[in-house]
Amino acid sequence: MSRDIEIEAKSLISKEDYESLLLKYQEKYPPYIQVNYLLNPSDIPLKDSLLAIRIRVKEKESEFTTKINLEEGKLEINQKLTPNELNLFLNENIIPKGEVYNELLKRKMCNPEKLEIFAILKTTRFDIHGKGHLISVDKSEYLDVVDYEIECESTSMDLALSYLQDFLNKENIPFTRNTISKLKRVKSKLI
Repeated sequence: MSRDIEIEAKSLISKEDYESLLLKYQEKYPPYIQVNYLLNPSDIPLKDSLLAIRIRVKEKESEFTTKINLEEGKLEINQKLTPNELNLFLNENIIPKGEVYNELLKRKMCNPEKLEIFAILKTTRFDIHGKGHLISVDKSEYLDVVDYEIECESTSMDLALSYLQDFLNKENIPFTRNTISKLKRVKSKLI
């Protein structure tokens, strides 16, 4: 289990810019695929839900995650899943017990037993490691949509924005600040 403060700045990019970055960086930073099963409780209408809960499968590992808004950034709580827990979830909708489950109950966010998949988000990502920053370049596929985004994770929003803008300037890619999370973009297509 891990608890991290996630602070990231984001910019939407074009398909061409994504492909250009992929060509330039893929040898040093190979892309990988992550599949996110986005969850919401059956007793809270999606249009009213402010919850950010997912199960992510990446290569040979999976995790159960919730994100809680903070003044700056989000508290991200991750719980590693065993292959058996993932199978029980995917095949029988048995929600894994543990830290995330307990946090949802403790904060009275929802009844975890009522969580169901409302969408699947597939992201092809490559991560570029910099001086104290992480740049993630994403191609996201959900419903009938494909979009492209670049994120910079840092220790403050000011640093993340500054580093992201510098990186994009260096790559001759326009900065189009994006404050709408992938989760919200998926939800907007369903409600």
